[in-house]
Amino acid sequence: MVLSQPSKLRTGVRFSLSAPYRIGNIMTTKVTVDAHAGWPVSVTYIVGEPHLSTRIETEVVPPHTTRDFYIHSGMRISNIEELPSIDE
Repeated sequence: MVLSQPSKLRTGVRFSLSAPYRIGNIMTTKVTVDAHAGWPVSVTYIVGEPHLSTRIETEVVPPHTTRDFYIHSGMRISNIEELPSIDE
């Protein structure tokens, strides 16, 4: 199930969640970040099973692009934030 109205942060970011599906043997949920309005978007996520060591990573989705993240028991998104425009 994809959200009928994707969530919108401020004015430049849309993200949506898709129903769980399999990649290999892992059940996942796809999170799509759409930086459509010209601002980069920072996505911070935690990688690692809860009972094992974890690491925190941050990726920036460039302006006017879409990026899919696949969350599962070993990867969860902790923050999605619109960044200032590169031109500012």
